[in-house]
Amino acid sequence: MNVLGLTGGPHTLLDDYRTVPHLDGYWHDAAAALIVDGVLRSAHEEERHTRVKNTSVFPANSVAACMSDAGIAADGLDAVAVYFTEAYWRRYLNLVRHYVPDFAFLDPRALIRQRLREVLGDEVCAPLHFVDHHLCHGYSALAYSGYQDCLVLTLDGAGDEEAGRLVRVRDRRQETLHTVSLDNSLGGLYLHVTKHLGYGQFDEYKVMGLASYGDPNQLADDLGMVRLKEAGRFEVEWSFVDKLESVLPARRRHEPITQDHADLAACVQRALEGAVLHLLQWHCAEDGSDRLCFAGGVAHNSTLNGVIEASGLVRSLFVPPGAHDGGCSIGAATATYLRAHPRSRSTRMASAYLGTAIPKATADELVPKSLHRFLSLVDLTTLDNPVASLAARLAAGEVIGVARGRAEFGPRALGNRSILADPRQAAMRDRINSMIKSREGYRPFAPVVAAEDASRYFVLNGAVEDYSFMSSRVTVRNEFRHALAAVTHVDGSARLQTVSRDQNPWLWRLLHAFKRHSGLPILLNTSLNVSAEPIVDSVEDALLCLLTSGLSGLVLGELAVTPTRQFAVEDFEWVPMPGVRLLAQWAPAQAKAAWALEKTGPRRFTSAISGEVASLLLQHLEPMPFDDGVAAEIEQLWRTRYVRPVM
Repeated sequence: MNVLGLTGGPHTLLDDYRTVPHLDGYWHDAAAALIVDGVLRSAHEEERHTRVKNTSVFPANSVAACMSDAGIAADGLDAVAVYFTEAYWRRYLNLVRHYVPDFAFLDPRALIRQRLREVLGDEVCAPLHFVDHHLCHGYSALAYSGYQDCLVLTLDGAGDEEAGRLVRVRDRRQETLHTVSLDNSLGGLYLHVTKHLGYGQFDEYKVMGLASYGDPNQLADDLGMVRLKEAGRFEVEWSFVDKLESVLPARRRHEPITQDHADLAACVQRALEGAVLHLLQWHCAEDGSDRLCFAGGVAHNSTLNGVIEASGLVRSLFVPPGAHDGGCSIGAATATYLRAHPRSRSTRMASAYLGTAIPKATADELVPKSLHRFLSLVDLTTLDNPVASLAARLAAGEVIGVARGRAEFGPRALGNRSILADPRQAAMRDRINSMIKSREGYRPFAPVVAAEDASRYFVLNGAVEDYSFMSSRVTVRNEFRHALAAVTHVDGSARLQTVSRDQNPWLWRLLHAFKRHSGLPILLNTSLNVSAEPIVDSVEDALLCLLTSGLSGLVLGELAVTPTRQFAVEDFEWVPMPGVRLLAQWAPAQAKAAWALEKTGPRRFTSAISGEVASLLLQHLEPMPFDDGVAAEIEQLWRTRYVRPVM
């Protein structure tokens, strides 16, 4: 049985529905997943293909990629599973029709089939199933945990009129023990504070990192964000919003981070942890369950997961690599498959490498002709022993990108689309944060360690059977904190990834090769991208990231790629990135048009541009000499991913 699972909305990157209020709150993290005869064969996130972070569009590229991975045509599908209920979809389409009268679709089934036909070039006749949002989250964890009897907790901002659910699974039967109403959304609470701190939706992980620098006691008594009640229940005290503005005014984006901001981050982090532990403490004791599956956006809070593990409330915890809404594509497909095959057993997910493949190949085979103009900027070498060479370069202080094998599914880079570096010096963390990732200096980097050596360097929690998905924080042992300065957070913690020989043989060998140089089977691991773009997916993405990020080099498949000269904007033609619109508004005071570029998607950003740059983008001119001002402006727009070079 072949089941295609979908997340994301009904629109395309070309649709413009800015007149619809709150449109972007309905969808995000578009993705597709394919189950073939009970096996999860492929899963792609649409943002990796469109290069629009957290994109909300219909996952057309991801559908095409999944079908191609498995060699399946439209008539090979037995079912299509879509996250959210059909009622939710109908409400949304009616909202769009209200503000956009010529919008053609009110029937979600017809619209989804139309989108699939556009992608696959043929009619999809397979039955279409709509799956409840939190059921999708739940199955994305339960079916891949290896647990037969357990508790399943899902928590996020909102989905199908709920913000969370706790379910008992026993003897293949499921019983809902608790639901979290929208008024008590812990994801909503965390997002509100995230915005108050000057960040936006999907920046909650920044607040989690900032929390380690703060003292929650400085604000907790004044704010009282969550009230704990009997029987594991809790209530979000939204009255804290009024208090918050008087205690600490909202920070504007790009204003300095102060200690008060860190204290507020610590306050909301502790409120989240307290509510979740309160809920689990009651139900674990009442139910007797000691295994927990955890999914939903809140489950990517690795600090919270570490607190759950250390609490002793559960003996075993599983968080899938795609706990966010993108993972609902896996959950929807899985729930639909299991409905038809109810005797199937849960098995532990062995790998998150489910996406686009970059194979072992020669330069001519791997780099398409459309990218050959980049070859004048780099040196490509086929190495006899790439692992040994890379280990030596890392030990010498180089920062190297890796793009090889199948891409990871989920927000964590796990070695196939990673930036790797020496973990021993704190200066390395600062260098990558400022020069390469262009992100806040307080944010930590993760260590990746050979699984068999992990307990020597880190205090592992017994509730986690393995740390291969980088979903939990652990404590770095005191005697190694100085030696692991680049990956040890200010509170002595680390978001750990372990790698076994079976999970990723290439990375495991690299760790042991690095150990021969440094004495440590550990590397700094962060995602291969700059802050303004999603994780690298393709050969093209990897080369562009190398040329504009300050990396020392790149492993591309089995090739070593080294920049030979500086990337110059004058060498290329430039166009807006996918999902970026060129806007013009008449400015009476200047008696001319004021130009800007606007990023669409779940979050909208706008950057004012000069008339000269607007003219270049409008006319799509051949490469030409730019004056210094225009060149600098184009370069900044590229680094922030408003424009891209024409291939």
